Amino acid sequence: AHFKYVSIQEILTQIYRATQPHQKMINNKDFIWLIYDVLFEGQSKNEAINEYFRVQPISCCMMIADLLDKYQMYRPDMISHWESNTNFTNNETLEVWQKEIWFAVQSKINARNNQQSFYGVLQDLKNITKSDLEQIKNKIPAVFLFNILGITPIQKKKKKKIAEIIPVYVYLKHVDYTTLEDWSNIVHQTLKVWNIEHQPTPKEIQKDKIELHSH
Repeated sequence: AHFKYVSIQEILTQIYRATQPHQKMINNKDFIWLIYDVLFEGQSKNEAINEYFRVQPISCCMMIADLLDKYQMYRPDMISHWESNTNFTNNETLEVWQKEIWFAVQSKINARNNQQSFYGVLQDLKNITKSDLEQIKNKIPAVFLFNILGITPIQKKKKKKIAEIIPVYVYLKHVDYTTLEDWSNIVHQTLKVWNIEHQPTPKEIQKDKIELHSH
């Protein structure tokens, strides 16, 4: 009872909140209205986007919010590229309006107290302190993942980030060599993998090495 399916994004956000309990996470709906403000104020120089906004303002903002959501989750490297490069090559000109809106929205977020985007969460988690780790482990001792199937490159990065912070225990219903190899390659001593039929003992859970059991 009381089990809830959560995304990798939600897990990372909960880990972040363990050290920043008063910080409000900017969600998709927040982004829609922030983007609305940006476009209403005329901060976009892209005529196609401005025309779309004039004709269908909410639909336009929803489209852009979904796009920026995906970038934060799946392409944070692109946002980092925007932040470290003020100029674009010819192949990147299509990103100019996206970068323009992202910075305008981020400026509004920064002007508010105790608010953070998911991209900001990822950046802050790169610089957690020893004190932060103790707070996180006190509030979230471990993460348990059940019946995880294929692992995409993006998921590998996110799961590895979680495993670098707190212990992660993975229970697999159908285990094959490739699945075990995937898990053992993306993490180190903090992640353990069991076949779902194998019930780990408390002694096994306390070990500091990866446990690979396939039956």
